[in-house]
Amino acid sequence: NPDTDIYGANVYNNYLQTRTLSRLKQIVTQTAVSGGVSSSSSSAWGRNSVEIVADEAEQFYSAESISSILVCTGVYNQEQHQEGQTQQLNHGHRDMIIDPLLKQPKYTVEHVLDAVKLVFDTEQFR
Repeated sequence: NPDTDIYGANVYNNYLQTRTLSRLKQIVTQTAVSGGVSSSSSSAWGRNSVEIVADEAEQFYSAESISSILVCTGVYNQEQHQEGQTQQLNHGHRDMIIDPLLKQPKYTVEHVLDAVKLVFDTEQFR
């Protein structure tokens, strides 16, 4: 559903991209302040172990990006949606501004198997 699933995936992808950019700026700032000297050993004493473990785990187990895939099943009809024939019900929060570009999937496929194959190809999973 473009109004919920696709929108949510695209919003989350924007968050991931913003977080990555923010983290990169933070690293550049820390490097500039420390004069290029690695401060990992000295800063570790100023932080508690939970923060250190959380930061390290996030680097290894966090997604870098999310790609939205719309599967055209019997519920969703791409032709009707493009022509505006579907009933326009807004089930979102009334104070939330809906960006129409975030409703656009990165990929559109006809069947679930096509979506699975696309994910395997994209992730280079053999």
